[in-house]
Amino acid sequence: MFCQATYAQVDSNQILPQITVRDIKPEQIGYSNWRADSLPIIFLRSASDQLASENPISIRTNGLGTLATVSARGMGPSHTPVFWNGINLQSPMNGVVDAALLPIWPGDQLEIRYGGQSAVQSSGAMGGSVMVASDWLQHPGFFGNLGASLGSFGKQEALATVGYGAASWRSMLRADWQQAKNNYPFKNTAKYDFPTEYRENNHLEKHDFQQFNDITLNAENRLKTGWWNQAADREIPQPITAAPKESRQQDRSNKAFVLWEHNKNARSLLQTKIAWFDEWIAYRLSGDADTSKSRSVILSSEYNVKTTKYLSFRTGGTATAQWAQADGYADSASWYRQRRLAGFASAVYQFSHGQLSGLLRQEWAEGQAAPFTWSLAGNFKLPLGNQLRFHCSRNFNMPTFNDRFWNKWGRPDLLPEYGYSTDCSWSMIQKSFRAEITAYNILIDNWILWQPGSDGIFRPGNLKKVWSRGLESMLGLDGQRGRWIFHAQLRYQYTKTTNIAVYNNASSILGKQLLYVPKHTGAAFFRLERGPFSCIYTHQWTGSRFVTTDNDKRLSAYQTGNFSCKIKIPLRKKRSCDLDVNLTNCWNTHFQFFEYQPLPGRAFQVGAAFLW
Repeated sequence: MFCQATYAQVDSNQILPQITVRDIKPEQIGYSNWRADSLPIIFLRSASDQLASENPISIRTNGLGTLATVSARGMGPSHTPVFWNGINLQSPMNGVVDAALLPIWPGDQLEIRYGGQSAVQSSGAMGGSVMVASDWLQHPGFFGNLGASLGSFGKQEALATVGYGAASWRSMLRADWQQAKNNYPFKNTAKYDFPTEYRENNHLEKHDFQQFNDITLNAENRLKTGWWNQAADREIPQPITAAPKESRQQDRSNKAFVLWEHNKNARSLLQTKIAWFDEWIAYRLSGDADTSKSRSVILSSEYNVKTTKYLSFRTGGTATAQWAQADGYADSASWYRQRRLAGFASAVYQFSHGQLSGLLRQEWAEGQAAPFTWSLAGNFKLPLGNQLRFHCSRNFNMPTFNDRFWNKWGRPDLLPEYGYSTDCSWSMIQKSFRAEITAYNILIDNWILWQPGSDGIFRPGNLKKVWSRGLESMLGLDGQRGRWIFHAQLRYQYTKTTNIAVYNNASSILGKQLLYVPKHTGAAFFRLERGPFSCIYTHQWTGSRFVTTDNDKRLSAYQTGNFSCKIKIPLRKKRSCDLDVNLTNCWNTHFQFFEYQPLPGRAFQVGAAFLW
């Protein structure tokens, strides 16, 4: 969970391991990032739940199990892509990722990389990116686990993993099933005297299957494969101001990839990956059903080479084909298509006290113009454990299929959003103390916004220019007293995101904070460990958010606390039984992120798992 520079060595007298090309990727230079180190060791959690409990990044959600999106540095959800094992999960139809459906398994790595990254990651990465990397099968021999849990509001879960690891190949299969009624009590702020009521039409049932293989073909070649199948059936609760209606959404998806690595020597690496996505969504409201389908094929290849002690290069390209079909498009029976090509080249210069990187990227998109992008970044080590980082880049975001092809109201002539991003960070790392502060600035022009016209019908348009700027800070402390080990961290973020130009004469919103973007957020994290026992407390504070474009009305700030306690009971022959207790929203806070969409109060989950 501690935010560190990508090179962790601060002592010039320390003996370092041999540097390979894997350690000098340009996307690791200059960025401020956060890595979770308190991921669940027993049960699966959604990315939205994990981030909401530990990191002050903006999670926009209507409630338990419902659509949740991630927004970094005041940007929109389409400006914060989510990657699963290096593959962009953004929907080609609406440009967002439902973080409530993204599972974080025991052993997975969760990371946020802040700042504009279009030159590295392509379209959409303007405020930051979220990355999930699956556990790459580090266990020798047979291994697995089997567990179950129960929780508040009818939550039930069962999880199983089985795998085998040998010297030249490893394989793993894991499955999870969840069900919840989510009928939690809430205070109805839309009624007189705020009566307590219960959430209706909020049932969830979901299953996930994932299978991974890691095969070492010979000394130079390695093959990795991954497959993820998901099915979710969710009821969608209405705002508490609306009359109850029967509404539900069904999601079905298959995702798969194959990665080939050719590592001829320690100075070069060739990676080629092909990925395939197939997604289907059906939304039903009072008996009427709307369906949508999307498919994507992504082929990417990159070559890394370290030419001298100080200089390395990286070049590659990506070809993407996307198809979409939806009842809401002009021709609901046709598959709409777009093909994209991208080429990039980068260089990294390493010297005794830091690194510098530069990257250029050009894309071509069928039927659209894609801007030329670039980035420049650096890391610098200073005396006494101090470090400086900077990063600046040009970024862009392409219109989605919905923006372009929605029946009657879509606009094929929409321009890409584009802009610039700059970051500057200072950090200090001592034996037990860490501190960091980052200042950032993001400018986006041609912001695409769906808004109603004089007839009340929503239409998309390149309607404004947005400026986001702010500060991020972190303090961390580690310590040990006897056999007790503790970790503590405090984080605070200030974000000011305003309209600085409007192209439809709506001058009343100039200089106003964007909707649902809190100016102030903070988090505190405390972990205590002793042998097989550990407990964690996280506290999140979210400032007030405006709910009208003229900033005349706002939702109140709120705080939530979460507590988790785990114990591992060793058994014979490298087996163990893990017990887990989680308490979310400990202080039973009544709050809403979106107006008239109440979130749950205090809830618990208890479970046990057998591991071997």
